[in-house]
Amino acid sequence: MNSISVPDKTAKAINEIFDQITCGDINQARALVLELSKKRVPRQHAVRFASAAISVRIPELAYRCIHPFVRGRARSGRPLDTTKDERIYFASAALDLGAFKEALPLQIEEQAGRYRLLCSRPVTLRIWLKDTVPEEAVKGRHSAALRQLTSAFKDREFQATEAAQALGANKRTTLRILNEVLASGVLEKVGLGRNTRYMIKAGA
Repeated sequence: MNSISVPDKTAKAINEIFDQITCGDINQARALVLELSKKRVPRQHAVRFASAAISVRIPELAYRCIHPFVRGRARSGRPLDTTKDERIYFASAALDLGAFKEALPLQIEEQAGRYRLLCSRPVTLRIWLKDTVPEEAVKGRHSAALRQLTSAFKDREFQATEAAQALGANKRTTLRILNEVLASGVLEKVGLGRNTRYMIKAGA
């Protein structure tokens, strides 16, 4: 019988972490992140592990996992090729740790009460002056899903499994959509774990 490869074991462990996060058991998710951090996380799973570590408020583990790929160098001495997601999660972890200069090629200069950003290389910024994702951004990204959910569950609560059926999507994709829409304030969440239900806010 073939044994499970290390990368597959890692993927399974990360999936379990996200399942615990989805169920609201953050303490168990944190414990699983800490346990997995004791092993070498393969690069193909580094971004998902970093995302999990940031989600459970352990950004130092996300930073440590992604750092070799974003700041490392090949044997030739050239910087390693990095993916967009690797750079994003590296920057996110660095910002959580307060390492602003490490996260972004920016400096802030103040003169007579005015501030300006100085960039050491080209960078695009999109600044949201709220802690949540803007409602209009989520509505634009998930407008079709919101229409389907509103049509199916207007004025009543629903579970993630019901939403998955309405959207014709798997549970993991449905939970990702629900969490993004929830963060924007379009949805309300009631209960925890298996009893979690959602309701679309009036006027959404």
